[in-house]
This record gives sequence, C-alpha cells and structure tokens, in this order.
Amino acid sequence: NSPACRIILPIYDENGVRHGWQARIIDAVDIHGEKWIWTDRGDWLQITRNGEDAYVDEDFPKGFGAIQKYKNATGSARNTLLFGLKQAIEWNKGRPAGKKFCVLVEGPLDVCKGGPPCIALLGKSMSPEQAAKIRAHFDQVGIIADKDEAGKQCLKRVRQQMTEAYNIIELDLPPGKKDLGDCS
Repeated sequence: NSPACRIILPIYDENGVRHGWQARIIDAVDIHGEKWIWTDRGDWLQITRNGEDAYVDEDFPKGFGAIQKYKNATGSARNTLLFGLKQAIEWNKGRPAGKKFCVLVEGPLDVCKGGPPCIALLGKSMSPEQAAKIRAHFDQVGIIADKDEAGKQCLKRVRQQMTEAYNIIELDLPPGKKDLGDCS
C-alpha cells in the first residue's frame, strides 16, 4: 500500500492525534495533448494517445482508470475521520453559540484549496460517526459537492446521514467549475 508518486496528506482527529494518511496520485501531465503520469516504479507512463487509453505493459493495466487514484494507510478508520476537522474547530473558536459552521467538500485537496472551515470525507459516503462529529462541533454545514455523478451521490448520502433538523446549505460552484479545486 505504498504512497509512492503521490501527495501524502496526514489524517488527524479533532484532538490532533494522527490516525494515518491518504495519498492522491499527482494529476496527469499533458505533453502535446497526450497524458502521462509518474509511476511508483520510477518512470513515466503514457495513459492516453490520440485521446484514447494508451497501450501499457503487463505491469500496468490499460488506462488511467486502472491506476488507483487514492490510497489510504492500512488500518486507518477513514469512515470515522474527517480531513481538516481540527482546523475547522479551531477556526470557529470565539464564534458565538449557534454560529459555528463548516463547509463539507469531497476530497482532502479541496480542503487544502479552501482552507478552514472546510472539512472532507475520506470516501464517497458519510458514516453515522462522521455525521455525529459534525453535529457535535458545528451548527451549520455548507456542502460543496463535485459536479459529477459521484458528487450527486455523495450529496444524497450526506443528506441521509444528517437527517436530524440540521441547517444544511448546498453551495453552488461557479459555472464551468467541477469542484472547489477548479475555483482559482
């Protein structure tokens, strides 16, 4: 479960205790219209040729979709953690009761882009434990879901977990932007 050739993001709980990491493959590089990625075996792999999946050797299955985009530390309880939770709690210190809020986004890189008070799930769904942590620390939640099918499903699952009378505000991205990372 090597994080090689990926950005490694440590995952902490609300008390600042590190529980593992999530690693994300660095986005493909566009060289004259063809997509390439740096591999954990120490070389470049062409993943598209003329807009189609490129042929690759037997060490790598065909196409980018076969290469795992995210990796999580073995044994990390990602369904109980929220990326950026401690920072969002700190950001809200001093705010009056009833006015503490967070912005829930899909991925840790979106949190890095948005900063506190953004927090992220470490997968495509929200667990009851994650929902309980949000309710314990925040009075309002803004949700910025990616504008793809996975984002729609994520939003649906979050709404199912946050069923109690809770102030959830769906925030729209600007036209032409698919996620928070595109907004700069």
